[in-house]
Amino acid sequence: MSETQAESVVSEIAELAIDPSLTKSEQIYDLIRRNEEQDRVVNYLLKDDKYHGLNVNEILKNGDTILCLCCNKGSDKIVRALVEECGADVNLCRNANMNPNGLSPITPSITISARRQSRLLAGGGLSQVKGDSALILSIKYGFDPIAEYLIEKGADISNEVNGVLDFERSALQEAIRFGRVKIVEKMIQNMFEKDDVRLIEWLFSKRYDILRQVLMTDNLETLKIVLPNISENRRIDGEMLIHILNFLLMKSKSRERKEKVAVILDLVMETGSMDDGSGEPLEIINLDLFVRGFLATLKALFNNISSEDSRTSSLHYRTSLFFFILRYVKSLECFEEFYSDIDSAFDHFYTRMKETGENVLKLIEYFIQFYDTLITMGHIRLTCANVANLLKLEHVKKIDILGDFLIQRSLIPLDLKELTRIRIKNTMHSFNSYTISSLPLLSQECKDYLYFSAE
Repeated sequence: MSETQAESVVSEIAELAIDPSLTKSEQIYDLIRRNEEQDRVVNYLLKDDKYHGLNVNEILKNGDTILCLCCNKGSDKIVRALVEECGADVNLCRNANMNPNGLSPITPSITISARRQSRLLAGGGLSQVKGDSALILSIKYGFDPIAEYLIEKGADISNEVNGVLDFERSALQEAIRFGRVKIVEKMIQNMFEKDDVRLIEWLFSKRYDILRQVLMTDNLETLKIVLPNISENRRIDGEMLIHILNFLLMKSKSRERKEKVAVILDLVMETGSMDDGSGEPLEIINLDLFVRGFLATLKALFNNISSEDSRTSSLHYRTSLFFFILRYVKSLECFEEFYSDIDSAFDHFYTRMKETGENVLKLIEYFIQFYDTLITMGHIRLTCANVANLLKLEHVKKIDILGDFLIQRSLIPLDLKELTRIRIKNTMHSFNSYTISSLPLLSQECKDYLYFSAE
């Protein structure tokens, strides 16, 4: 450093109001807290001999750290200086019960609740309760460049406590919760680029928690990023689908919300069915868990509705989402295995409505439409043996109209147009709106028909 530069540094440092009653770490902290100019603070931190070797990882008596405060305030230059020049630990956390009011020691009036203490306590005494990390603070306060920098420097995106990775209160959860799409993308991209097996396994093991958090935010851009990375080899898990469907059904009361649910579900299935170049077709594994889970949910939700009109309209709406997902599945050879589950749910619906003296005609119309859609989509084939098995189901035996419909439907189960649609669907490598819209020569009406849009 030249003599002129040294004099400039001394001059800048002299202009800073330093509290001599504070320790060296506290002095740096206090300057940052008072929003002093970053370049001056960096000079003070790096170029004043008496601060060489300063322990910047010290947890101050108010429970905070210098790096965490910088991330709270967006002091990006100081963050880089701390990490690159002073050896700051990017994973050091504040204490959860830190005093937000300057450098005063923690007082009994500034504490966290007993319930939160029990959830966050990392072990030992109150001083070891984990608070926000530097990365989480930069996410919460919207300083994306700092967050990206910390991720590159190895900041923990999980919430690691005693060697165990958790999603609750992790940096990834906060990034999803606050809608920081670029940060979520950076986190996932970084773990796969580094082939971090431990983090990748954690991501997959927490896929339902992660997916639930994404769905809570209704952020479609985040969903586009997250979903392909928690689905393995173009295989969507039936258990995951029922988690998605159940969560969406709980929130789909208003008309506006129902439209949003349709958009989300469309994105889930379209993203999962897009050709990723692997040559593998979309497969829904554990489809039995999805079908049985849907019927169980349908039965449980039916019990919570008292109005006759609400019951039938609710059944129609929820079942439309079920068929929306099934249209992406090749015609099933084994739908007969779900007859007992269908019978249990439908017999329950019919019995409950008969007991309360409600008009069951709308319910019967729903049953007929349910079976007709399964037949039209090729999931039920009305052979003689199959029709005989359907007629043995309790709810069918109780409803003559339904039995007559199934017998009549079996005489001409599918016409040539319907058979052609199923054949085309089952032979397409990727069946989704994108591939169908790309088909040459077909009119829009034909494409809508092929995609079951008019069903």
